[in-house]
Amino acid sequence: MLKKYIKRIVSGVISDEFASVRETMNQEFASVLHDVTYRMGQLRELGAGVALDGRRIQTSDLNLASHMIDGYTVANNRPSAGSVAWTDINIVYKGNTYTLANGNTNKKYLWWKFSASPNTVLQVSDTKPTLTNDDVLVGINDGGTFTSTMTAGKLTPGGALMDGSIGSGELATGAVITSKIANGAIGSTQMGDGAVTEVKLGAGAVTTAKIGSGAVGSAQIGSGAVTSGKIGANAVGTTEIATNAVTTAQVAPNAITGTEIASGGVTAGKIAANAVTDTTIATGAVTSGKIGTGAVGSTALASGAVTSGKIAGGVVGSTELANGAVTSGKLGSGAVGAGNIANGAVGSAQLGAGSIAEDKLNLATHFLF
Repeated sequence: MLKKYIKRIVSGVISDEFASVRETMNQEFASVLHDVTYRMGQLRELGAGVALDGRRIQTSDLNLASHMIDGYTVANNRPSAGSVAWTDINIVYKGNTYTLANGNTNKKYLWWKFSASPNTVLQVSDTKPTLTNDDVLVGINDGGTFTSTMTAGKLTPGGALMDGSIGSGELATGAVITSKIANGAIGSTQMGDGAVTEVKLGAGAVTTAKIGSGAVGSAQIGSGAVTSGKIGANAVGTTEIATNAVTTAQVAPNAITGTEIASGGVTAGKIAANAVTDTTIATGAVTSGKIGTGAVGSTALASGAVTSGKIAGGVVGSTELANGAVTSGKLGSGAVGAGNIANGAVGSAQLGAGSIAEDKLNLATHFLF
């Protein structure tokens, strides 16, 4: 039972394969037989010596200034895939019949050139030919499928159109899809203003060279995006900083060093109250050239912000101290010497009870104890 079932399946498969082969052979032989029948009919009428007025008009009887193709056979994908093979092609032109040699090609364009020597062979090329009025495009090989361009009533393949003959008026709306656009074909002139939106840009597509001078403003910079490594030496001056623009949230720890600040760039109006802490300033970053006259007031410094490590040696002079900035709490023990007290600056209000000892008096008077 199983053997009969398998035999039936195998017989069906073989039968289907033979049917496919038979159909292909029938199609090819039918084309050849049709051409042979046509040829024999022509020969029979011509051989009978029948006058033109007593028989049918043949293509070879015509004397026209247009090209005609007569009695031909073209096989697709022969002798190999992608090629076409032709036999018995006859070109009739201006009353003369040119019988072309049989052949095959894998090239795209097949044409007859009147001035060729000899002009009994088809010209072939993958490049679209330039034709004169005496030449004719016979057909196009589209990957092994032949399409005649000389047969009336056939659709015209796109490859037969002259270069540059398709204008915008011939294109339907939406006809140009992605696969129809060659690489690099879209330039700035093909893009409308505002056509490139954010979603059209690939990751990392906007490089330094793509950004115009002055194109990046404050609105384009995210919070904390500008770190010390992004700022050039002396790039930040007074004109680049808005009033109270620099707060603790905008400055990363140790981000501002001496190289980032232009001489005199930081004035009192640029620093918000308590904005500068000891973690914001790198060690030795604040030199005398970086501080504007009177720029550092008591409100600009957080309590304990300026430590000894933050101030370079000898940088704080009288011009760097705001009026009233040095209070008693700011003076160290024994910090005020005789040279620091102006003449007449010490009055009775500045002297404590019993603060002047006998050895501090220089009088021409004797005292008895």
